[in-house]
Amino acid sequence: MKRKIRQVTPDELFNLRQEAQIATLEALLASRRWRHDELVFHGGTALRLVHNSPRFSEDLDFMVSSGLKLEGIGKNIKERILMGGRLPPDIKISIEKLKDEQRMFSFYVSATSERVVGKVLVKVEMWKTERNLLSEIQAVISSAGVSNSFVPASDLNEIMADKVFAQGGREYLKARDIFDIYWMMANGVSPIVAPKDIVRRFGIYDVGGVDKWLAKAAGRLASIDANAEMIAKDLRRWLPSVWPVEARLPEILECARSTIAHGIQTVERIKEMGVPIPNQTIESESHLGEQVDVAQAAGYEPSGCEPS
Repeated sequence: MKRKIRQVTPDELFNLRQEAQIATLEALLASRRWRHDELVFHGGTALRLVHNSPRFSEDLDFMVSSGLKLEGIGKNIKERILMGGRLPPDIKISIEKLKDEQRMFSFYVSATSERVVGKVLVKVEMWKTERNLLSEIQAVISSAGVSNSFVPASDLNEIMADKVFAQGGREYLKARDIFDIYWMMANGVSPIVAPKDIVRRFGIYDVGGVDKWLAKAAGRLASIDANAEMIAKDLRRWLPSVWPVEARLPEILECARSTIAHGIQTVERIKEMGVPIPNQTIESESHLGEQVDVAQAAGYEPSGCEPS
């Protein structure tokens, strides 16, 4: 007798995606004995699982030591997901679209079932980062919802720096970045990113240099108001239905505008001061600390954004 095949419902898809994320994270942490300076969990899913953001996120984002050999990690994760018992027994797991590039190692964990049409994909992105830079990331140790494991995860100030820096690295405005900036400010995180943290990210992420970053970030800043409707529509997909997107939208946009503007000013000041930004080295903490004072003295203060 043939099994009946039906379309997966949105609620089932959402629940399965959340379970698949946790199962993938659990399997990744168990796939090897990670040292504290080899792996840092960051990005939107870290905001949700570690810092309790209300926004759902699709990807699992990590910074990993560039000296690690990652070729077999997809196979190890698949085996550990199947052994873990977190997902229903009829779920089939496969690893898709594995890429091992110079700065990025990435793959998808695919979860499917013979009983339903559709599948869940969990994307895993691992930025290859020099260990000296990785060890400087301020992290908290969290269970992140997994069983019998703990993961170093970027603290909120580090994630704020990532979100601001992303504005000069992305090809388009991402509504989720806009919300994350607002949510972190609402939880007491300063929108002023220290110059040393900006310089460090030029060493971690390949964005094509300072001038290219400034041009893209200026474009993202200029496009916020014109994309207000798109931002609201997209956020409704990623936030609980009870979250008041429309009521909070003006302050969400204002927080993003002021924070991105501060980031642009900081990078412009770094450029004016001639701070070297090689790919994998940064200035000493003491030298860059002086620049933080200069930046703050120049009037880099929060403006007009007071999240409720």
